[in-house]
Amino acid sequence: MCGITGCLALADGAGPDTEWVGRAAMRIAHRGPDDEAFFADQHLALGFRRLAVIDTSAAGRQPLQSADGRFVLVFDGEIYNYVELAQRLHARGVRLRSRSAAEVLLEMYAWLGKDVVRQLRGMYAFAIWDRRNLELFCARDPFGIKPFFYALTAGGHRPRSGPQLRFASERKALAGPGEVTTIDPDALRRYLSFQYVPAPATLVPPARSLPPGHVLIARPGGRVDVFRYWRPELRPARSPSSSSPDKILGALRDSVAAHLRSDVPVGAFLSGGVDSATLCALAAESVPDLLTFTVGFDREGYSEIDDAMATATALGVKSIPYLIGPEEFLACLPRIIWQLDDPMADAAAIPLWFAAREARKHVKVVLSGEGADELFGGYGVYYQPGVVRAGKALPGWGRSTIGRVASELPAGARGKGFLNRTSTPLRRRYIGNAYVYHGDDASQLVRKAHG
Repeated sequence: MCGITGCLALADGAGPDTEWVGRAAMRIAHRGPDDEAFFADQHLALGFRRLAVIDTSAAGRQPLQSADGRFVLVFDGEIYNYVELAQRLHARGVRLRSRSAAEVLLEMYAWLGKDVVRQLRGMYAFAIWDRRNLELFCARDPFGIKPFFYALTAGGHRPRSGPQLRFASERKALAGPGEVTTIDPDALRRYLSFQYVPAPATLVPPARSLPPGHVLIARPGGRVDVFRYWRPELRPARSPSSSSPDKILGALRDSVAAHLRSDVPVGAFLSGGVDSATLCALAAESVPDLLTFTVGFDREGYSEIDDAMATATALGVKSIPYLIGPEEFLACLPRIIWQLDDPMADAAAIPLWFAAREARKHVKVVLSGEGADELFGGYGVYYQPGVVRAGKALPGWGRSTIGRVASELPAGARGKGFLNRTSTPLRRRYIGNAYVYHGDDASQLVRKAHG
């Protein structure tokens, strides 16, 4: 990953806060330990912290200017089809000065403008400044893998300061210690319900999160607009196809191959599950010396290390295990919370942090397999055909009756969960699986917290 920061002066005649950009870049220095650089003109200041993965030479430094000097880019992420896009640029006579994906992205924008986001395959958050038209174009990838936070501020105490658009890869870069004075009660309520704060909200206004699949466009003296450019389109097949397994395997193999494009060593996380084992098996086809990383807790029943080591042996790859003890867990917890920005009540974030820390001692990039459970029904709650069929067959009054019976059973009573699932439509049951506090309970807690 890399770190990007920026400040656009929104008022006519007011310059950007370059000092703030420098402080913001320092706050996210952990994202890019390889290099630091800045750009500034009379309207905009940009900062960049680099983790060099593709073209690690100086030619890949950012902020990066287009060949004609019109556009300036800061970019965090990976464009997995950058090789194919570079070939299209070459066919148009564009001479690239580096092998970096960042330059490919920038020159594609110079060619296609805002439609460039429809050509990108990858995970990204970037900002491109058009020095001729005085327009800032920012975008976040369709699934929101890469973060992008921004805030509209009244400006600082500098002479001729005014309204500003500030943005950064992490929310902590937007405000220093003591600068956060309030919590958004609605965002807190959503956190208590969903275990995280859905975009575009954050817990601390005025910071906002650019939602996945959205772009932000801003101009000095003008407005700041946010638009959606992508939404998923699900077209379930009417019935299973005998060709589906081969198609899925082909898509996985193609995706893993694209993710392995790197000028630095690539490893992989390996747990006891099928998802990471599948990715490691496919990656090992082209990287036989693949390093895999596994963590577990020093408590019976809370470690997948033995299963992961057995998988690594079967695949013929090397696995590096790490056992997390209770003292280290408690000692590192404040650091983990700090890096999360807004809290996220997903217990998997903690072993993931330790796995990343250990992997960084050996490699810069890892395959993780995130999202496989949702796509392939990795948990039992996603695959209960009997319950689904029963729920669909029941009339509305029947589901309501079962729901009332379930609500009257004490917590933990045998059959309560089955009755709840049968009486709840699949769409609501999928969302409800993440609930900690339901709407009324969360609202009541927030009201009490705010007196």
